[in-house]
Amino acid sequence: MAAVLLQLAVIRLGGLERVESRLHFNGSGLLNDEQLNREAARAQLRVLILEDKETDTILLLRALRRSNFDPVPRVVASKSGFLDALEDEFDLILADYSLEDMNGADALRILGERGLDIPVIIVTGTVTEEVVVECMRLGAADYLLKDRLARLGEAIKGALRAWELREENRVAERELEAAREQAQRDYLALLDRLAGLAEQVGLAPDARSVYRALFDFCIWSTPADSIFVASFDHETELRTCEYTAGVVSGVYEEHDPAELPKMPLHDSPQGRAIKSAEVVLVRDYRAEVVELGLPVVELGSDVDVNKAKSAVAVPLRVAGRTIGAFELQSTKPAVFDESHITPLAMAANHAAIALENVRLLDREREQRRLAETSERRYRDLVEQASDGIVVFDEDGSVSQMNPMMRGLIGTDSGGDDAYNIRNWLFDRDSNTWTLPFTRLDAGHTVLNERRVRRPHADDLPVETNTRKLADGNYQTIVRDISERKRAAEALLEEKRFSDTVINSLPGVFYVVDEDYRLVRWNNNVNAVTGYSESEIATMSPLDFFSDEQRPLLQDRIRSVVEDGSATALARLRGKDGRETPYFFSSVRLLAGGRTFVMGTGLDVSQQQQAEERERELNLELEKRLARLSALHEIDMAITGSVDLRLTLNVVLDKVVRELEADACSVWVYEEPNQRLDRLASKGFTSDRSGPADARLGDGPVGRCGLERRIVRLAGNQLAREPVAGGESEFSDYLAVPLVSKGKLQGVLEVFGRSELESAGDWLEFLEALALQTAIAIDNVMLFQGLERSASELALAYDATIEGWARALDLRDHETEGHSRRVTEITESLARHMGVAESDLAHIRRGALLHDIGKLGVPDAILAKPAELSDEEREVMKKHARLGYELLYPVTFLRPAIDIPYCHHEKWDGSGYPRGLRGEEIPLPARIFAVADVFDAVTSNRPYRRAWSVARALDYLADGAGEQFDPQVVRAFLELYRREDGDRSSGGATPERE
Repeated sequence: MAAVLLQLAVIRLGGLERVESRLHFNGSGLLNDEQLNREAARAQLRVLILEDKETDTILLLRALRRSNFDPVPRVVASKSGFLDALEDEFDLILADYSLEDMNGADALRILGERGLDIPVIIVTGTVTEEVVVECMRLGAADYLLKDRLARLGEAIKGALRAWELREENRVAERELEAAREQAQRDYLALLDRLAGLAEQVGLAPDARSVYRALFDFCIWSTPADSIFVASFDHETELRTCEYTAGVVSGVYEEHDPAELPKMPLHDSPQGRAIKSAEVVLVRDYRAEVVELGLPVVELGSDVDVNKAKSAVAVPLRVAGRTIGAFELQSTKPAVFDESHITPLAMAANHAAIALENVRLLDREREQRRLAETSERRYRDLVEQASDGIVVFDEDGSVSQMNPMMRGLIGTDSGGDDAYNIRNWLFDRDSNTWTLPFTRLDAGHTVLNERRVRRPHADDLPVETNTRKLADGNYQTIVRDISERKRAAEALLEEKRFSDTVINSLPGVFYVVDEDYRLVRWNNNVNAVTGYSESEIATMSPLDFFSDEQRPLLQDRIRSVVEDGSATALARLRGKDGRETPYFFSSVRLLAGGRTFVMGTGLDVSQQQQAEERERELNLELEKRLARLSALHEIDMAITGSVDLRLTLNVVLDKVVRELEADACSVWVYEEPNQRLDRLASKGFTSDRSGPADARLGDGPVGRCGLERRIVRLAGNQLAREPVAGGESEFSDYLAVPLVSKGKLQGVLEVFGRSELESAGDWLEFLEALALQTAIAIDNVMLFQGLERSASELALAYDATIEGWARALDLRDHETEGHSRRVTEITESLARHMGVAESDLAHIRRGALLHDIGKLGVPDAILAKPAELSDEEREVMKKHARLGYELLYPVTFLRPAIDIPYCHHEKWDGSGYPRGLRGEEIPLPARIFAVADVFDAVTSNRPYRRAWSVARALDYLADGAGEQFDPQVVRAFLELYRREDGDRSSGGATPERE
């Protein structure tokens, strides 16, 4: 197998690139130094070596190079040399534990005191466990013995990785500190902005100013470019848009929210914020809103610019109650994050409080306006009232009266205090008589009828309503009731008229009191029942009904009293005992503090007769619809299936169900032998005995088919017929001919254990079912005949194609049998590659006819035993296009044309006739090309001997990606495993083209 290359990362330390080694592995292990040097360049390493033995230093440097490092060394052997060397930069320190005036632990302490972080590896001859522990505690990256320097490379890599991690931590700590400082600055700036927002909204005169200040803050603190503010009504659970604005090209654009309808609290970002009372982030607005089918509010005049891609929705809450929410949108995706939640929530608190203050101020203004309006309306009401209103004290002195009151008493001049109510409302001695309501408590009223004395007109009948005011005065409302008096007279006339109307009603009219007594009825009650007025006056309404109907009527009367109305259908019984069906409709009537039941009753005897007739017609209609549905289902079975038994089972099911038959059978006519075969049966309690076929003319079935008429048998006549199959339980039988297009298709048998219906509709439906069955049999037989014809035609085509292929092989003796062999290989390879079975037939035909174009190549060229000249080869190349021109006019062979036309195209585009490349070449042609070349090189030709299978497979593998489709070659190699033998890769041309 090919070597697997694992390349480690490039590490930059202080501007120096350290390229860690490339390790190559194969099946036997690590490659040697020479191979490693060829595969990868050495990584440069600045190393400080603390060693006082030259031989050990040489060994260390050699170990470094073997570990694929290019060391830039500095060697010191004393403490002073070590201190001087620390002025330079090193990637690594290799320290012997024991030196002249120091040891490895001393070196580690010096590095710690100077705050230097350089990886140190202790390399020593022998060492105790205590020394190792001390060095590791002082910060040594690793230690190893001098006789185990093979591990030096891995130790260095580990030390460098550990240093890199420490460096990353130091960088991260510096970045974190910078982030803390920036966060503190941002926090202070946010507090200033929030304070400014609180001051702005606190002084805002209206809600729009609050929304504008909130949007200014949001633009400063978030990447938003539009805002949508909505209030929320907890009773209707609807949102109302209050403010919308956006920033387009750095300019504010505010919009009219009145154009937007009220919105339900659906699962939108704003709706979720209101329901959860929490901030909702939407990173992909389209995915979370549009795909839910929710309305999208897009702001701004430039539609392309203002399409929201991300959003954040913030609830507006006051005193634990959500009053609305605002939604910020951005045309950029995923710009809002958790860092925006706290500032927006704090801004929402300020805005919500300010909005509540504005609302309370507006409500106070509205209440003040309403109070002023109410006072003005009261004055207008008093001045414009249609009744007279007068205010007076306990002595009757008037302090105020309205224009209507002046009109009632017949005066329009003088101040109100010039009048006394005694002068025109009371006819007693004004000096000694006390007003009748002087002791009236405040809040109560006195209602009276009296007459007003007018100086220049007749007395006027009035109704007075007097009440005591809180200040001790009295107020009387004086209403002219002269019209009422006249109306009372008219009412009497109306009563006489209503009596006439009630008595003229077409049905009975009645009024029943709470004690089930008739208190009012019309003359029709007398006429219908035959009872006199005096008799009815002593009767209960229940006396007009039979005993079994009275509980129902009592229940209906209770329903009217409790629910307000009820209806009932009952038989009204007259004095002579005759009962007539009536429909009663009653309602509750409240009069004089009592409850009455008032209703009417209509004779419905004629209506019931009409309804009965309607029910009969509906039943008939339902039966006809069911039969039409059955015919439709049979049509569906005929058009949806070519299985005759399945269709016949549908027919038999409809016969049994719709004709209410007990059993049925279908016999199919075979014209060649003049016989009828029983193909399907239904409803028999056991397997039908007797013959399953019948000659035309024999028995009821045969007679029915021969004479093409319905044959009916009953009773003993049916028992004697062999077609009944010994079923003695049946007592009625019909055989119906199945005829379609004037041709006998079979016979339908219908059996009944009792007499079958023979009415016109039943028989008509039976004949319709028979016609449908005949059509079904005719269609299936026709379809089966067409299938046989199509199969025979396809076989004839394939036989013709194989004949053409054999003729081509006979013409080209060199390739005799080639078409058959390459077709079999192509078909097997295509099936192995998962080509659909429906496409294999076209591939087979194309493979057989792949060289059909050689019919246009002269025999001198086709049969030439030597190599072709360039001119002859160009003539030979024309056979691919000639094959296309020969086959394309044949519609049947057009799906197979890819192989004859394109089997000389090559994967790299160097083929002919069109120079197609890669997957531009149709897959069938790519499959055939591999099979064609394989058969060509493994067959003997006059100009060369056949290759071995192994050599042919090598040739195909070498041509993958150039001449052949690599995927097709891999599939072909899976079919033919390599064999032992000659593996030479000669370059001979495999086939004469």
